[in-house]
Amino acid sequence: MSEARLTECVVCLEDKPIDLFPKATITRRCTHVPSLCLGCTDLSLASQIQNGLLNQLRCPECSERLDYEEVQRCTSTEVFARYQAFAVEQLISKVRNFAWCPLGCGNGQVHDAGDKQPLVLCLHCEQQFCFRHRVAWHRDHTCDEYDNFLANPQNFRSKAQVAAALLESVAMEQERLGRMIQDADSVFAQSLLRGKKATQAYLQAKSEQERRAYQQAARMAEQRRLEEEAKRQADRLREEENATNRVFKKLTKPCPNCKRPIEKNGGCDHMTCHRDLGCGHSFSWDAARW
Repeated sequence: MSEARLTECVVCLEDKPIDLFPKATITRRCTHVPSLCLGCTDLSLASQIQNGLLNQLRCPECSERLDYEEVQRCTSTEVFARYQAFAVEQLISKVRNFAWCPLGCGNGQVHDAGDKQPLVLCLHCEQQFCFRHRVAWHRDHTCDEYDNFLANPQNFRSKAQVAAALLESVAMEQERLGRMIQDADSVFAQSLLRGKKATQAYLQAKSEQERRAYQQAARMAEQRRLEEEAKRQADRLREEENATNRVFKKLTKPCPNCKRPIEKNGGCDHMTCHRDLGCGHSFSWDAARW
């Protein structure tokens, strides 16, 4: 008798007591005897609920649509509670500008601004999300940019990213120009230093040249002074010599024989040749000859 009470489920293929099968058809419109056990029926309806088919829940065998009471009768308490929650959410979601928080807190709220102002602050978890895209708020992108990002994520660049890239490029160019200016300043400073050294060397050379020219001029002036002094001394000596010669000529006469000068005798015309005068000649005087 126990074997007569078992029935095979066409889904799980297990023989189960008749008590584990629906006692009547799942819907009032079904014309077949239920061949799915209560567990498989519950799983089938739970899957449909999870997929959002709240208004289109159908019999797993004949696809007849279930109403609210039939869903309650054919599902477990847990699955029916889930069905109610989804039904409430679906109903609330039809309210104008209502949005469920997509960040996991399970709450929703009406956002009066709608798409005109898509940034929403969840009143429960206090996180920001996008009303238009139902995702966490995309800080670096506008909604249109986020659409473009979703369409082509690999090649997408937002205005902020383009601006950031431009700023980075400008900063790099400014850095390059700064280095060029520093290099130019360094070259200019080195040039000034070389110019200063060259000027100092020129001034030193010029000063040395002027010093040498001054010394040369001083030597030449001293040489001219010495030459003039020597000339004056020579002129004085010649004058003295000439005066001495005039006196000597006045007081002497040449020896008639050797022509050496000899002293006149007492200032008269008679001459005497003396050995101490260096003549050495002896001869007879002829006063008439003098």
